[in-house]
Amino acid sequence: MEARKNNSKLDLSVYQRIKAEQDKYVHSVGQVDEVGQAKILQKLYKDYTVSISEYKKAGRQDLVESEEAELEVCLLYTSDAADE
Repeated sequence: MEARKNNSKLDLSVYQRIKAEQDKYVHSVGQVDEVGQAKILQKLYKDYTVSISEYKKAGRQDLVESEEAELEVCLLYTSDAADE
């Protein structure tokens, strides 16, 4: 994946989060197919948006910005995967 090539902390963090969700999915369901990928990405999107909402309520702008940046990278990976 691109994150390992360019060594960006942000990219690597998102990659690790996606990989962890994929591993959970494989452990519970089996091999990840296109439907599985969509479910994983939907879950991650929901997790990010919930986190952002909670951090906003708590007044933690630093964490809001961090989660928003990770969400943006995650969405880039999603669009890259859809293009392939």
